[in-house]
Amino acid sequence: DHGLLLTLADGRSPVVYAEEDANCMRVNIDGRTATFTHEVDPTQLRSQMPGKLVRYLVQDGDHVDANQPFCEIEVMKMYLQLKASIPGKITLKGMPGTTITAGKVLATIDPDDADNIVSIAVCKQAWPENLMAAAEVSGVRAAVTACHNLISGYELPKDMFERGVASVEAGLAAAGDAKFALSSLPLPWLQEGLSAEQVKDLGLGYVILGHSERRHVFRENDADIKKKTKAALQQGLIVIACVGETLEDREAGRTEQVVLSQLKAATDGLSDAEWKNIVVAYEPVWAIGTGKVASPQQAQDVIAFIRKTIVQLQQDYV
Repeated sequence: DHGLLLTLADGRSPVVYAEEDANCMRVNIDGRTATFTHEVDPTQLRSQMPGKLVRYLVQDGDHVDANQPFCEIEVMKMYLQLKASIPGKITLKGMPGTTITAGKVLATIDPDDADNIVSIAVCKQAWPENLMAAAEVSGVRAAVTACHNLISGYELPKDMFERGVASVEAGLAAAGDAKFALSSLPLPWLQEGLSAEQVKDLGLGYVILGHSERRHVFRENDADIKKKTKAALQQGLIVIACVGETLEDREAGRTEQVVLSQLKAATDGLSDAEWKNIVVAYEPVWAIGTGKVASPQQAQDVIAFIRKTIVQLQQDYV
């Protein structure tokens, strides 16, 4: 399937996939993904997403300022304006009304100050003896670190995410919009997902919530899943609610406790009609990428508990 099997010094053999698009290269190692962004050329104005070029807002050969809108594109029935990254003379490269792909060059700029643009040159010299101490290969060191983190099971540190949230809230408060709190924004805005309205607008009928990667990589908790479930059901979507315990939970005997908490989060306060739009999917997280395998009996035991719990929860809530 075009994957690459690596053998590491410690005996592990992860499967590696690499995919490159207009913006970056994605490397997937045993289900965990790292992104390596391409070099950015500010003189080439590209579309970051596929869609349709609606119109240009400037004429070919005009002078544009930095952050000045130069064209309008249509993406999923939404109209977006793309902006020039630097000031200079613009040359238009597209045809209004045509379909564009991600990374398509829509215009180029002859910059006012070309000296401020630094290109990355390919290193043709011999590798330094002390690789990790050489300033010239800092990018290589960063890539090696990213790969190590990926293989080890990279997770976004909670304190880093919280600092980012606090920084945005402080900026909003400084702007004088004290009533606007980051917590009032849809959770997908914070975590690179789609809102329930967008999913419905795409014509989709199902949404997966509570998946193990969303919980453990993006730090979504039961409270987050509850909010997302409510939002999805309000849009008439069918929710596939994922539940499951980690290896630590199973070895500590907390399987039923964890699954019960996850089920309550996804079903708390549902009406009889909403219950009909809930599908529960059990995934033994402890058997993903650990070398351990869940036996049919182990899975059936948890499924039986889920069925019994759903009956009780329906009696409690409805």
